[in-house]
Formats: sequence, C-alpha cells, structure tokens
Amino acid sequence: MTEIKLSNYRLPTKYKIIGYVIFGITTVSSLLAILADYWEKLPDWAFFCISVGLLISSFSNDKVEDEMIRSIRSDSFQLAFYYIFIESAFKTIWSEFDSLFFVYSGPYLILQFLFWQLFFFEFTKKYKL
Repeated sequence: MTEIKLSNYRLPTKYKIIGYVIFGITTVSSLLAILADYWEKLPDWAFFCISVGLLISSFSNDKVEDEMIRSIRSDSFQLAFYYIFIESAFKTIWSEFDSLFFVYSGPYLILQFLFWQLFFFEFTKKYKL
C-alpha cells in the first residue's frame, strides 16, 4: 500500500502572502464597516473571505520547508485543535449557567481553528520553541 504524503499537496510559497492579504483586507474593511454602523454583524461573504484567506495561508509552503517546519506545523495543528476543544467545552459548561451566553456555530469554530493554527505556527517558528 502506498502512503500519501500531504506535504506534496501544499500550495507554493507565494500563496501565503495572497492568503494574508485576503485575510487582512477583509478583516479591516469588515471592522471599519461594523464600527461605522454600516453592518450589525459580520456578513456571510466577509466571513467566507476571511476563512479562505486563513485556509490559503495555512496550507501554503514556507520558503524553507524542512523537518523542523513540518514538525512545527503538525504541532500547531494539534495545539489549535486542543485549544478549540477545551474552549468549546468550557463555553458549553458556562452556557448552562448563563442564559445570555452565545454558543458558537461550526463555521466560527473552523475560522477560529485556522486563526489559532497560524498563530501557534508563526509564534513557534519565530521563537523556536
């Protein structure tokens, strides 16, 4: 049986910048529109664009792709998963005590997972933890 390597299916390095630009422009424009009372909440298209930008950045190669970077990327996915799981469990328990507490939906959890994965990856890579 042949083993499928997911590292062969990563996007080229230039897509990381494209993903960050999509994420940045959509986030800034959405925040400005919300602050100007143009929107009451984040519309679906902005939510989708932010998610796509994070997804593109998350699945693109770095300039130097070695074993350490692959290990850091794997660890960052695990840390993001654990963080989201623990936070969701805490919010579920807390929501039973507070009737006004907002329970997050699936798309929000995906967006939050991608954000934390990129945060843990970039932070660990920068400080070599």
